[in-house]
Amino acid sequence: MTDSEYIKTRKATADALINWAKTGIRQFAMREAVNDYLEVSGANRSSISGEEAILAQSSRRKTK
Repeated sequence: MTDSEYIKTRKATADALINWAKTGIRQFAMREAVNDYLEVSGANRSSISGEEAILAQSSRRKTK
């Protein structure tokens, strides 16, 4: 993704959040914009070796 695409996504998210905060409507459009931004920015990725590590940790706890 280019910087301009990232900036467009960030601006669309900010606009959707501001519109929702001012009017109280279009909650789902705002949520979708935030989800898109989180995906593009990488904030929705796990920081500890991915989903497999989380699943492995939870299965180890169950066996103890």
